[in-house]
Amino acid sequence: MDDTPSLRDERVPTAEELRKILLSADSKSRVCCILLAHDGLRTQTLGNYMGTDGLRVRDFPEMRVENGSVCFDKVPTMVIVRRELSKAGHQYFTFLSEEGCEYLKNYLEEKMMEGEKISAESPIITPKLRMKPFIRTVNIGDVIGVAFNRVVNLAVQSFLGGCDVGELRLQARLDVLLREEARLRRVCNAMLRSGSYLPGYVQRTLREPGRPVSLVRDGQVPLKALNPREERVFRRIVARREQIAREIAEIEEQLLRDVKPFRLKTEPKRSRSRARDKTKPLNPGEERE
Repeated sequence: MDDTPSLRDERVPTAEELRKILLSADSKSRVCCILLAHDGLRTQTLGNYMGTDGLRVRDFPEMRVENGSVCFDKVPTMVIVRRELSKAGHQYFTFLSEEGCEYLKNYLEEKMMEGEKISAESPIITPKLRMKPFIRTVNIGDVIGVAFNRVVNLAVQSFLGGCDVGELRLQARLDVLLREEARLRRVCNAMLRSGSYLPGYVQRTLREPGRPVSLVRDGQVPLKALNPREERVFRRIVARREQIAREIAEIEEQLLRDVKPFRLKTEPKRSRSRARDKTKPLNPGEERE
């Protein structure tokens, strides 16, 4: 069985999740979401990739647009998907729910109030910038994404309402400092190891410069492992690591302000009767208690 990694953890939104998305969306996003969710249409049906064709007013045969208002002869209303918009290459029909009809009515009437003239050939979903008559498929995802982002933002705000924002900031700053410290530590290790096994580097750093490497005794300690530039960089890295250590201590002191400091338990005093090991032989002249 084929397994698509990008779809492995995907799931259909619940009715409650869909309701939150619809309530947080604007009129255009709401119509896009309801057509996909209730009618099972593809995004390419609302508008193709080139923006040259898509769902039109005439594809809703039971909908009438008269005198600046929209009405439906039957609800749920029929939606015809022409063969040009069908993935299978043949025409079929579906139905838009009562809730979807209400969203579509409000959206079209809103456009007419803004001065747009709507006819049978007019697109249902129009792009923000009228460079193309129909919205493009990629832009439909952006329109729907606006509604999803609003739901996510509301959820995050609700979550943060019960959290200590200051503590979250401290933890985020702590993570940044720990990553920087780990990076600087790796840089230090790389600089201190650099060239230690290279013959040319050994000749420059051993106590007896110019001596052939073949005559170097095992264990002979180099005078310097860093050149002047490396030493300058190393000193700056060490100074920065000291700053990081101090800042980490300050952050941890705030994060652990409610934790009592650890204290060593004092050893109980031994009684005089147990101070001496009774199994130990007595010294001459001593008497056992």
